[in-house]
Amino acid sequence: MLRYLARIAGLGLLLSPAQLSAGNEATDFWKMIDSTLAVDQRVQEAALIKKLAALSDPELEVFAVNYREALDEAYSWDLWGAAYVINGGASDDAFRYFRDWLISRGSHVYRAALADPESLAHIVKKITEEEIEFEAFGGVVASVYMRRFPGQTLPSGTGSFEQPAGKPWDENELDRLYPKLTEIFLARYR
Repeated sequence: MLRYLARIAGLGLLLSPAQLSAGNEATDFWKMIDSTLAVDQRVQEAALIKKLAALSDPELEVFAVNYREALDEAYSWDLWGAAYVINGGASDDAFRYFRDWLISRGSHVYRAALADPESLAHIVKKITEEEIEFEAFGGVVASVYMRRFPGQTLPSGTGSFEQPAGKPWDENELDRLYPKLTEIFLARYR
């Protein structure tokens, strides 16, 4: 939040105490995500562009910070393991796009996956032959932000982690760690 306040001060923007309330920020962020939900990623991408473009400068700043916070919070070995099983592998970039997809699914799915990555089994089993990634989702946030604030990059989250949170896994133990996801995707990638 301090980085955010410094960035806002640098832009000469002032926010009221109500706007800086962390609970309200997060609630508004997830409400906006939920309002763009769509099965077709292109439809959701277009809806997000429209919603972000309509935000005031301070609101866009808050949204961008909340987006980065959500991205950082999902940077865990537990979720990387789930992404690896679901997608039949997950590079650094692929895991980033998986986290974008996870955020795009809304607060309920996101929070459930943070608590238990296996909770994604009931969602991803409905999706056929497509990777669970949404690179364009993060691209929309960055693009709208950088157009609005030329020469600036998307704000950093509070955690610029070198390593994901949690305990690293070995590829050979993923089927034991993620039995529900493995059952769904084992047949897909044989």
